[in-house]
Amino acid sequence: MPKPVEQLIRSISGPDDVIRFAVSAQVSQLPEGTTDAWVAKALKISSQEFSRKLSPNSDRAFTDDELRRLDQIFVAAAGNRPPSALMHVGGTRSLAARVRPLDVNTTLADSPAEWTPDWLTDDTPPRTEFELLGQASALLAAFRTPSRASRDTLLRYNRPTRDIARRLIVLGGSPPTSRNIDALILLGGLANYAFPLITEILEYAIRTTPLGFRAWRAVSKLVRTKRPERDETTRALKAWVFELLTRAEPLRGTSLYPARSLDLEVAVNIPPDWSPEDEDWVEDVLYKRTQNPDASLRERGTAMHAIWQRAQHGSADKQRRVKDLLRRIIAERGADPPPEVAAGERWVATTLRHAIDSDSPGCDDLPTIDEDWHRAVHKALKGVERSSIPDHLKAGTTKLVEHALLQNAGAERRRAVDTLQTGGYVDPVTRVLASIVQDSDETWLRIRALFSLGFLKHPSLLVQQTLVDACVAAHERLVANPNPSTMNELHTALFAVGDCFGTSPDVAGEVRGLLEPLLRELVKEEAHNEEHALIARAAGYLLTVTAQPRAGATPDLSEELLTDLSHHPDSRTAQLSTWALGFRFADGRIRPLFHGA
Repeated sequence: MPKPVEQLIRSISGPDDVIRFAVSAQVSQLPEGTTDAWVAKALKISSQEFSRKLSPNSDRAFTDDELRRLDQIFVAAAGNRPPSALMHVGGTRSLAARVRPLDVNTTLADSPAEWTPDWLTDDTPPRTEFELLGQASALLAAFRTPSRASRDTLLRYNRPTRDIARRLIVLGGSPPTSRNIDALILLGGLANYAFPLITEILEYAIRTTPLGFRAWRAVSKLVRTKRPERDETTRALKAWVFELLTRAEPLRGTSLYPARSLDLEVAVNIPPDWSPEDEDWVEDVLYKRTQNPDASLRERGTAMHAIWQRAQHGSADKQRRVKDLLRRIIAERGADPPPEVAAGERWVATTLRHAIDSDSPGCDDLPTIDEDWHRAVHKALKGVERSSIPDHLKAGTTKLVEHALLQNAGAERRRAVDTLQTGGYVDPVTRVLASIVQDSDETWLRIRALFSLGFLKHPSLLVQQTLVDACVAAHERLVANPNPSTMNELHTALFAVGDCFGTSPDVAGEVRGLLEPLLRELVKEEAHNEEHALIARAAGYLLTVTAQPRAGATPDLSEELLTDLSHHPDSRTAQLSTWALGFRFADGRIRPLFHGA
């Protein structure tokens, strides 16, 4: 059997390297004896073409349809493994949807249009996420049928369109899985045919609903969809996104997770011609975040790098002006930083200077800095080399973990995490991240490791104990030294528990049981503390997504504590808790989150 091609990640910002890496990693986990030739035959291409598409030196790329078939191969080869073991099988097509611009015709609508009445005339709400995605696919197929005008279809299915859109938004805001991405793709597809209706519902969700902060991801999908320039939807989208983003800064104060900064990811994806140099409103949006005194280090780093990335599309004068602007911001931020973020501020400045000096849009190759924390990170990364990951994937895995921790451009940092999750070799990766959480003295670095652990969704005993211990330790730090960084760390740790275990009910109950003393203490402490509203919001999110069925007549812990939080003085915490109590606990059972639409 030929030796697999080494998967090097030359560009973290480009889609091809990360997709190749994920496919190669999935292929490596197929049953022993499965050859590339067998996979190529199942994919209906030649083995030579398959090898070329896996080669980092080739300009060939896997199509969306090929990735869909590959996912089918990976899942079929996994056999009858339990659902928890299938969590990291497949997903390459969803990864591609995250990192590639979408074509306006990219959909998941495989349902024949004639099935639509059967899917949509029943007033019974969908029981599962798969039923919801099936309904949305059938509706989209009806819109795309050439024999029907979309306006007639919208008139016929106006109410189902509203209901499905609201449910897709909530599914998109649930703990992260590939189904979240499928929901957002379908939502974007529906917006092409029912733009005013979908965007009205989407904006309402962003501005008013508890999980609305994640609805920004649907806006990113709409912005990144390739359409004809003269398309009517494109003109309407440009005007709508302008209004939404330029009035977004106050929404940060009501977000469940402001440091997630998904509105900034929308700004990064805005096409240059939508925001011309002489009136660059996107730069103004990003600059405001760098000047917001409440913004986290993650947000400021993302905004500063995004300003530089966008300047790469501009004139020489624009780039000179942006260089001066960023150097001034770096000097201001580095003048007298709080000690808990001083090293992080220096690192943001170092990576930004590196990008500016090399005239490159990002930092594919991160610079070296002579500090203890940086040496400790690279020492921890050697755990990848010692792991059982196949040799041809070790260099790429190491680089992806490095970027998950040290990349300051937010979209690229999330891309690294998504690629690691899709590749499937998450156990050795979570061991590296857990060592950072346990051993690092840098709050900002522990926060990044915690975020990655949440999104990798590997419910091992090590991850369970690491996240539980991180919540307890962060609370102790907050009590001893209350400041924005320690509050941000506890908030991130609580969210990581919800994101990691929110789709694994059995494990979620165990982890929540370990956290019960802390959760009770937090709810009691924060009952009248508006200054720590972020902690109450994170606790409410954790309790909502890890809710368990009743044991007899006794209310579940989540039901009990959410009832207390529903009276919290922070309006967003109270709203989240009241919302969850209104639908989540039905006759002692737990209903899916999208039922809350």
